[in-house]
Amino acid sequence: MSTYSLLQISLDQTIDRQSLADASVAVKSVARADCAHLQRDLFGIVISDLPLDDAQIFQAELKRRNFLTELVADDELPVLHDEFSIQRIEIEAESLSFADAMGRVQSRAMEELVFVAGGFLNHSKMKSILVKGTVNSQVGRISEFFPELERQNLVVEASEFRLDFFFCSAPHRLRASVSAESVVFFHGRPL
Repeated sequence: MSTYSLLQISLDQTIDRQSLADASVAVKSVARADCAHLQRDLFGIVISDLPLDDAQIFQAELKRRNFLTELVADDELPVLHDEFSIQRIEIEAESLSFADAMGRVQSRAMEELVFVAGGFLNHSKMKSILVKGTVNSQVGRISEFFPELERQNLVVEASEFRLDFFFCSAPHRLRASVSAESVVFFHGRPL
């Protein structure tokens, strides 16, 4: 059975979570609880893997809320390969050279470059930290407290700048990401 996706007509479009959730009520394969995730990750593809009837109903409900989408069969969408995490970028006369943290290099002809997309991204991620605590050790009637490091996982907000290079041949996407924990070198200079 074929499945379908709804794609945004424009990346400038927005829809609030409540409107998205209200639209999902008419569709049996879109759970209202999933709308928070759909709204947060709204970067081109609204939703995928819907049966045709559900995709058409959801599209009509979104249109009623002034959020226009395009219906596309999932097997017609191009598959993006896993990104190659870039650490070094070099631009030559007719080619681009990219290297990852392991020193592996990919050179691509400039004529294969379709477009470059870049922007800031804020997201939540898990971070493990060491916290100083105490352990109560009881021997007989005597309690002793010993210092101990304890690992705690926290959800923290992270900010990064991503630069995605899209090519007309495989691998179709190469990504550079700069954050507080990473660096990208352009012509030998850190960014």
